[in-house]
Amino acid sequence: MPYMCLKRCGFTKTDIADHLEQIQDNFKTIGQVVSFEKFNLGSNSYLVTNNLTDVMKTLKTYGTPTLMPMISTFNETAHDQLKNCRELFINPDPFIKQAVETALSEGFQGYSIDLEPASGTTDEDGVNYAAFLDQFATELHKHDLLLGVDTANWGKIWNLELISKTEIDWAISMATYTGDIDVFNKYLESYVSIFGKDRLMVGIMTINPHTKKPYTDAELKERFDAVTKYGVTKIAIWDMPLPDNWIPFVNDFINN
Repeated sequence: MPYMCLKRCGFTKTDIADHLEQIQDNFKTIGQVVSFEKFNLGSNSYLVTNNLTDVMKTLKTYGTPTLMPMISTFNETAHDQLKNCRELFINPDPFIKQAVETALSEGFQGYSIDLEPASGTTDEDGVNYAAFLDQFATELHKHDLLLGVDTANWGKIWNLELISKTEIDWAISMATYTGDIDVFNKYLESYVSIFGKDRLMVGIMTINPHTKKPYTDAELKERFDAVTKYGVTKIAIWDMPLPDNWIPFVNDFINN
C-alpha cells in the first residue's frame, strides 16, 4: 500500500500526475491498495474533507483498487490535535456515521486513520483511542468497509496491546520508519508478536531518514528479507513516488 501525500508534502499537480502514472504502470503490485491524503479530524467529532487534488477518480480508472483515504491530524496545532482527538473519544457517533456515509457515497473501500497528537497524550487517551477504533471498525465492517490504523511508539495514544484486541483490519507500523536496520528489526519483531503476521502492515519509508537519500539495493534487501522472514504479507510505503530500485523488490515480494 503506497501512500500519496499530495500537496501536503509539497508535490505539484505535475508531480502527482507522475505518481499516478507510476501506479498505473505497476498496477498489479503497487496499485491494488492505495492510501492518499483526503480527510482531517475536525473539532466536535467532524470529518473534514480537505481541498486536495482528487486522485480517486483517476485511480478507479486503472481497475478495481482498494482505496483507503487517510484521516489525519496534519497541519493542526498541537493543542487542536489533542482537543479534537479527545472530543472524538467522548462522542464518536457523529464522526462514525459521517465517515460511513461518506465512504458509501464516494465509493471507496475504507479508511487509513493516522491520528498523531504531537504531545500531551496520556494512558487514558490510549485506552480511549483503542475503544474508539474498535467501535469504528465494527461499524465499518457492517458495510463491508475496512480500517487500517497508523501506529507508532512516540506517544501514549498508541496502546498497541489494546489496539491489537480491536476489530481493526490491520495496523501499520510507523516505528519501522527508520534508517537503522537493527531498530527496524527490533520493532518488526515486537509488532509481529503483538499483532501477528496477518494483521500487520510494515511501514517502510522510501527515503532513509538518516542519510536523506533513497535506500540502496542492499538496504532494501535487508528490509524485505526481514519482512519475509516473519511471514508478513503487507507493507505500507511512505510515500510516492517509489525510486526505481524499489520496483523489482516489490514485484518479488508480491509474486512470492
